[in-house]
Amino acid sequence: MVELRLALTLQAMEAIAHGAELVLDVADDDVRVFIRCDDATVSAFQTQVQRALLHMLPVGDLPH
Repeated sequence: MVELRLALTLQAMEAIAHGAELVLDVADDDVRVFIRCDDATVSAFQTQVQRALLHMLPVGDLPH
């Protein structure tokens, strides 16, 4: 069995979560690995981030 252990930077994770494709080459084995999120995952991630940010907004004294 061949194991690949990937340590991704924060920038790489953010790029993947925003729909970018990460390409990794394993030169010794002549292997190329493509990692990306599908459109539904990108949308769900963005929705969760927006909800988290809205939740953190201070509640003011706005009239109803």
